[in-house]
Amino acid sequence: MTISEIDSVLTKIAVMDRLKLLQQIRTFSMPFRLDFSDDYLAAQNAERLRHILMAAYLQQKSHAIELEPVA
Repeated sequence: MTISEIDSVLTKIAVMDRLKLLQQIRTFSMPFRLDFSDDYLAAQNAERLRHILMAAYLQQKSHAIELEPVA
């Protein structure tokens, strides 16, 4: 994944509303589990939810790069 592709995804996250952020966090698919309770997520503002989703996305990409076979 290129820097441009990552930038595009992060830009999309930056403009998501709170409901979309919650949906994305709850359905985010990755090799590790995001373990946030509904109560915790409900108490977070949109900026904090963006931070959580962006961090999860970047961690997922970092993990995927580590798993790619070396040519």
